[in-house]
Amino acid sequence: MRILHTSDWHVGRRLGRHDRTAEFHEVLDEVIGVADAQAVDLVLVSGDVFDRAMPPVDALTTGLEALIRLAARRPVIAVAGNHDSPELFEALAPLLRSQGRGVHLVGTVKRPDEGGLLGPDVLGVDAVVACFPFLREGRVIDFMREAGSWYGAYAERVAGITEAYNRALVERAGDDLVPILMAHFMVGGVK
Repeated sequence: MRILHTSDWHVGRRLGRHDRTAEFHEVLDEVIGVADAQAVDLVLVSGDVFDRAMPPVDALTTGLEALIRLAARRPVIAVAGNHDSPELFEALAPLLRSQGRGVHLVGTVKRPDEGGLLGPDVLGVDAVVACFPFLREGRVIDFMREAGSWYGAYAERVAGITEAYNRALVERAGDDLVPILMAHFMVGGVK
């Protein structure tokens, strides 16, 4: 199986007054060209498709068109990053899913058995993907606690979610499927 992993497109980002729309089109055309030339079976976009939660219409159009073009020949999964709007991803998900195997947007963290894992029944390829979008600290910690304490609580929550996904991936993949954990978060001290 050939998998293309890409991330942090930040479509819509400007450099001061400099409009970078042409650059985004050029680089996304290149990504699509690589996927086609390499006969990629699955594309994973692990967050920050857009540069801000509510991208301008031209940036939204550019990013969505690139995802749809990538999905013309293979399934595409994109999870929301810290610059993306989880709510926008969730609102757009059913619309893009209707494009055949299409684009699968995941904006919020879901339990493995409630949409957190996408398998061959949805993707049409021999893989099972755990989708872990960016988890905002405010959703899982109490900011009134001491900073060291809340950072530890956040790290523990992220670790707990990854462990739950890993268990579900191993169980569902068995010996027949490629298990993949795709996430958007920072990790320190990984072994």
